[in-house]
Amino acid sequence: MGKNPIMVRMRISSVDYHGRVYLPKELGLKANKVIILRQGDSFLIIPVPDDIEPIGTELHLKELKRRAEEKAKAEATKGR
Repeated sequence: MGKNPIMVRMRISSVDYHGRVYLPKELGLKANKVIILRQGDSFLIIPVPDDIEPIGTELHLKELKRRAEEKAKAEATKGR
């Protein structure tokens, strides 16, 4: 029987008394910073590239969403 492409290798890591989790080297994480998103009882870890430029804004989240939606609509209807 061949290898199952859906099979995932899992690693169990410990959490220290400060709440820190150390990721095994075998995972190959090459980032110095990560974004951590909570998804129910789980967490999603997204590596952040070193060359990313942070942006500062005073805009409210609703305004940022509105602008993003406007841009997405404009791009979706471009060339029609």
